[in-house]
Amino acid sequence: MRRDHVKYLKLIEAIALLFQYQREVKSLTVDGEVVEYVEATLSDVALANRLASEVLGRSLDELPPQTRRLLVHPDDLVTSVCEKQCVTREDLRFSRRGVRIATGWGDTQLRIHLDRLAVLEHILVHRGGRGQSFAYELLWRGEGKDGRPFLLGLLDTASSSIPSTRKRVPRLRLEPRGGKRATSRADRGVRKKSRTPLPMGT
Repeated sequence: MRRDHVKYLKLIEAIALLFQYQREVKSLTVDGEVVEYVEATLSDVALANRLASEVLGRSLDELPPQTRRLLVHPDDLVTSVCEKQCVTREDLRFSRRGVRIATGWGDTQLRIHLDRLAVLEHILVHRGGRGQSFAYELLWRGEGKDGRPFLLGLLDTASSSIPSTRKRVPRLRLEPRGGKRATSRADRGVRKKSRTPLPMGT
């Protein structure tokens, strides 16, 4: 998703622009300048999710059989550990040694398929410090098991009860008062969390 993040935001922006005359025009002050904008809704994001999956997504059928099996195995384990320890998936880490113990695969074979999953961004590699091995984060959450193409990292518009007017979704900036054209940007935040290692080896 990282490589397609800008395309995804541009798609949401285009959908918001399509419905701009049906939306309330809001304003905010940026560097002393009043800027008018149209705020994208969750329905815009939901539509963008469907389109992005079809246009930018990939199918699990494109993976070699062994790579696909390796992807599914950590998913089951991560899901189980998250439920037991009440942690989120993004806070969980696992090691190649742990996967080797759990699967019984050889180290060379495991390295090949983990590297392939990392290139496809199904897993994220976190480099350790001096003398420490790599840790992995599972980004894939079971998408595409039905054979349909999917794109990882899309905003889940159905998992939260927060009203759509308070969700952090992209804003489409219009012409500011004063004539100077403004560029669009997403309203996003970053949180730092502690990380929980997966209890399957170090």
